[in-house]
Amino acid sequence: MMGDWRVERLQELPSAPEFASQVEARNMPLVYEASVKSWPSFSKWHPAEGGLKYLKDIASGEIVQAMLSSSGNNFYGDIRSHERVELTFGDYLDYAQHLYNKMSAEVEGKGYCDFENMRLGHECHLMEKTRLYLAQVPMFSKDEKSAPLRALMRDIAMPSYLNPASVANINLWMTAYESKSSTHYDPYHNILCVVVGQKKVTLWPPSATPYLYPHPVYGEASNHSSVDFVKPDERKHPLFKRAMEFCQVVELQAGDALFIPEGWYHQVDSHSFTLAVNLWWPSVVTLALDSHMSGYYLRRIVSSLLDSEKEKVIEKATSGQLFQELDSSRGGTKHQSSAKLSDCEPKVEDSHQPIEETENEPSEENARLHAFELLAPVQKVGLHSLVKACNPDLEVEHSGCLNVEEVEEVSILQQRRTPLMQKRDAVAQVFNDLDPLALKQLLFVMVDHFPRTLEMLVCRKLSPIAAEALTRKFEEMDSIISDNEQRDFYKAFYGVFEDSKEAMSALLDGKEAFSALALNSILEAYLGVTWGPSA
Repeated sequence: MMGDWRVERLQELPSAPEFASQVEARNMPLVYEASVKSWPSFSKWHPAEGGLKYLKDIASGEIVQAMLSSSGNNFYGDIRSHERVELTFGDYLDYAQHLYNKMSAEVEGKGYCDFENMRLGHECHLMEKTRLYLAQVPMFSKDEKSAPLRALMRDIAMPSYLNPASVANINLWMTAYESKSSTHYDPYHNILCVVVGQKKVTLWPPSATPYLYPHPVYGEASNHSSVDFVKPDERKHPLFKRAMEFCQVVELQAGDALFIPEGWYHQVDSHSFTLAVNLWWPSVVTLALDSHMSGYYLRRIVSSLLDSEKEKVIEKATSGQLFQELDSSRGGTKHQSSAKLSDCEPKVEDSHQPIEETENEPSEENARLHAFELLAPVQKVGLHSLVKACNPDLEVEHSGCLNVEEVEEVSILQQRRTPLMQKRDAVAQVFNDLDPLALKQLLFVMVDHFPRTLEMLVCRKLSPIAAEALTRKFEEMDSIISDNEQRDFYKAFYGVFEDSKEAMSALLDGKEAFSALALNSILEAYLGVTWGPSA
């Protein structure tokens, strides 16, 4: 199933049973023309009718994240290629309004003068040059704690052919200029609804996977094609030209809705100034697995096996078992498994629990001033291990009376040393054993007292297993603290680094190397072979 398909364009909406049996079950894309025109947002959100002011009135102060591309109007899937910029929705709407006014004046052949923003001077000029894209900003989410643009749901009508209970996410997508997104697939069914402007969507069936060169299944951007969608390199991706023979391009006008089945690759071009909403929901995998879906399902199966294998590798790594097995397989000497932090610390009741605030203890606002003194015994042991990983020659007491100046001085000198793989991954063990709030407090201490040590730890000393353990703990922490606490923590954490992108890349590179390690374990277990990066 490659070239023998066409995207149908329908004007009548199906019933819910018809959609489930005749559309969703076939895993074939189609367009419902003008089906979004009945939404309140279709008439209320258009910038020519004061729509941006309306949106600002109902959600101006909400904090959103915009994508800032390092490649102009092109947004690649790998997050190393762009930054996330945090700003209020109102500020983004001001930015969008400025660009819309300028674009409208140019279309009408008039000179443009933004009196409201003339006072901004240089900032206004930068506003025109900056390329910010609001991508996948939650309006509704079943799984996440919050959806910053929930207020916009008042202007959305749930499609009558969908079961509202099955919808997992509803997101806003907005750009104030022409933009292009990389080729990728989603693990959910998707309805893309254009509210303002136009989009061009290029679609490929999952059976085109070999020709689209997706990133490795163990990578952080595994659902994205590695082909440069702006300037494809035929020498690097020679089969891509075959994929272009079997794709189909769909033009979507304001009011149109496109059903993109799970696993279908799509590359989206947005015309200058577009507002869109998409709905994601999980599919029901039936026993009738059509051949054009097999490549996608194979990747899902391998991904599932990877998740299971990662749990085993983490457990072995933080108890020393992994390195014992590696030494044994290489003819080395086995090392005794090290005890967990909870076994080597003084017996303190509930020592893994975060310190609770009392009337006599510091408030949340100034707790960081006293965080060093308030570390529990298990956190002091963890801090000792992290500092020693960067400064192995230092003698550091578990009591927490660390010589900050000496540690930081040695950390700077150690920056250029090549890290050695330890027999037991003590750093990963610290991250794995501490609960997320205790780890958060410990990292705040490192931010305030050992910033250069923290910088070296993340950028130079993290093993793949430690990178995986740390980012997992970040995910746990994000699930239990507020959005404001998240912003404060990550601002402080990444503020330590001269280049925050270097730190993010180090964590991502480590996670991908860890996944490759897990994939090798799977290949060896199921096929008796290994491939790719080794331990």
